[in-house]
Amino acid sequence: MARLVRNGVILLALALEIVGPDHPFSGNARANLGFALSDQGRWAEALYRRAGTIGSTRLPPAHANAMAGAEKHAGFLIRRNRPDEALGLVRAELGDLLGQDGRGRDWRTRVRGARPLFARQVEAGWALAAATP
Repeated sequence: MARLVRNGVILLALALEIVGPDHPFSGNARANLGFALSDQGRWAEALYRRAGTIGSTRLPPAHANAMAGAEKHAGFLIRRNRPDEALGLVRAELGDLLGQDGRGRDWRTRVRGARPLFARQVEAGWALAAATP
């Protein structure tokens, strides 16, 4: 795990130097480092939140990288016993995807790519149900 974190820090430093702090690649590097640091609590959450902000402002709705980052962030929130926040995050991202106008082959391909988000939605729903007395 230490090697994964070290590589994530190096990748993020390179991304910041080469493309800048607000580029989608830097957002991906932040999300990946957040995943590697997910047992560190708020450090990981700050990285996930920043990656999400970059994705929502710099990428088109339902972009594959934004969906992957949202899925990782939702998983982090579920592991932190915050399924309600995870569900809101996943629903917003799926809303972007399902709100797309195009319904051709490209749309179906994007929905297939969102399988991990649908799985997180179910996982968060079950966690919420289990927590409800």
